[in-house]
Amino acid sequence: MSDSEDFDFEKFKLKRELVQGKIIEIAKRVDVLSEKEEVTSKDVDELRIVEDVLSKKDDELTEICNTIHLNLKISELAADVAETDSMLERVCQTKNQIRKLKGKANKVEERENSNNVQIPKIQITTYSGKLEEYTTFRQTFGVTIDQNKKLSKIEKFIYLQSYLEGRAKDVLSGLAVTEANYETAKEILDQNFGGKEKIKKLHIQRIINIPKIKDINQVFALRQNVQTLTTNLRSLQNLDMSTEELSAVLLPLTKDAFPIELRLQFEREEDEQKKNIETFVQLMDREVRLREQSTSQGLDPMARPFRPRPQYQQRPFKRWIPRRFPANLPQQGNVPRYPPMRVPVPEPPRHNRVPEQGNHQANAVRCFKCNGIGHYKSQCPQTHRI
Repeated sequence: MSDSEDFDFEKFKLKRELVQGKIIEIAKRVDVLSEKEEVTSKDVDELRIVEDVLSKKDDELTEICNTIHLNLKISELAADVAETDSMLERVCQTKNQIRKLKGKANKVEERENSNNVQIPKIQITTYSGKLEEYTTFRQTFGVTIDQNKKLSKIEKFIYLQSYLEGRAKDVLSGLAVTEANYETAKEILDQNFGGKEKIKKLHIQRIINIPKIKDINQVFALRQNVQTLTTNLRSLQNLDMSTEELSAVLLPLTKDAFPIELRLQFEREEDEQKKNIETFVQLMDREVRLREQSTSQGLDPMARPFRPRPQYQQRPFKRWIPRRFPANLPQQGNVPRYPPMRVPVPEPPRHNRVPEQGNHQANAVRCFKCNGIGHYKSQCPQTHRI
């Protein structure tokens, strides 16, 4: 009798079916856990147990299948191998799901740990009555104090008054600190400072008051205009104003605030539908950004724009002509008789002294009247010049 006849196929096949049933049960448990939105710590513990059991059953199934395949007939081997491969594929899918669930649990744990970090408190700035600052103040106050359920309405009212100053505080000066007046105080503030029409008018007025720039080299001023336009346009769009409405009213005014060279680039746009205030601001922003990159003084507010000097102001260069030596002065040293340009002229001597010549006395005083030696002109005995 051969070994294949002595081999008990029924026993090993039954054992394989039991192992496969356990693997299918584990896969169903993992599918249930994967449908949850958040994985808790209990689910993580269960996944660890399931993963250990699955790895053991996988090894056991592989060993049983290898034993069966060695003693199986060739005609039945292909079908049995296909069945075994499908089960092993199911095991791999289950392991992949377990790995994803553990990663999801780690992210939840990291997020919980990050929430334990002490976050700095939100600082509420005092409100003085400016329309453009009311929305920010109202939202900040609402998140930090108004929506805080631990505070009573009287405490909220006291906090509200402490964050008001100037005109905003004067509006609520006649209200007593009661629970009923807290809601009244919020309504009064909304009526005086929270009207959309007032805020729209403020942003439109800022766009109208943009300074007009004619010189294209004033890059810093152009950048300020673009930033002012962008900020106020975004605020108006958040107040439910469409681009078509803004273009019809503000586009002619904003074009006048920029140099004619930039306006011509916008007018060259062929598509008339794209000619709105959004595309105009985008074009101005791109041009200003390119000019900032090409010049090193684009962001210097103190930089003066280059302006060529007119021709009538360009004065001709005047040549400096030095004075000449007097003809009757003697030469001193190596100083030439007619010095070159920008050579300082030596001062004349205080007394007219002549060098030694022939029989004359050295350094003798000479008279300018009689040309005699030994006396000055004021002491000359002769009354007439020889």
